[in-house]
Amino acid sequence: MRFIIISGIVLGIYLYLKKNTIESPEHKIQFSYEIKYTNNISANSKLPMIIALHGNGDSTKNFYNTTLAFLKTSARVILIEGPKNYQLGKAWPWKENEFLKYGIPFSKVVTKLKSKYNTIGLPILFGFSGGAMMAYHQAVISPNTYSYIFPISGSLKYYSKNQAKLKRLNSDVEVYSFHGKKDEVISFSEGKASSNYLSQIGIKVKFTEFDDGHLAIFKSQRNTILSLLKSKVDEIASTL
Repeated sequence: MRFIIISGIVLGIYLYLKKNTIESPEHKIQFSYEIKYTNNISANSKLPMIIALHGNGDSTKNFYNTTLAFLKTSARVILIEGPKNYQLGKAWPWKENEFLKYGIPFSKVVTKLKSKYNTIGLPILFGFSGGAMMAYHQAVISPNTYSYIFPISGSLKYYSKNQAKLKRLNSDVEVYSFHGKKDEVISFSEGKASSNYLSQIGIKVKFTEFDDGHLAIFKSQRNTILSLLKSKVDEIASTL
């Protein structure tokens, strides 16, 4: 009896710690993810989907608890873990070869996640810092996978410099970019140049600047950003 109880406890801990994974089979690249439901909504509900990307060195759990846990509307939040180890957490690509490796597989798994769960419309992509770099990258390589893209305190890295002659894109996606004038990690000028570049290639972009630093999403700007996100989630939900 004691063995059965201990085995049950061990199994319970394993299932609790076990991560969801999803793979892009043609690329043999796998991503881990966590699911959260805002507003105490049922997991079986048909809902708008938010794909959330944490900053480098962070975790999916901490990113949710400090940002999207405060979202005052109903959504299915898929928090995808960065594929690279970094400090005490995970990280997203920041080199050109890494973006080339993970960019398309990422968009493929987002499409799979949309089909796997009971989803209304196209997902919203929401990323901070390193996660915002991937969000910007997705706006260039796979804009039609998403309804809205929210890059917070990020940049396009190499695309704005080396792909200046990229053809104009035809997409209905809307990008809402936020960047602080006092950002000490990714410069304000780099963030603004990234948004300008998206606009130049035909992506609809609204760039919002604020007088704060890199971590403002967790502090002074959280309510402003989440209010706009809520309006877009509610807009998608209204199409059901």
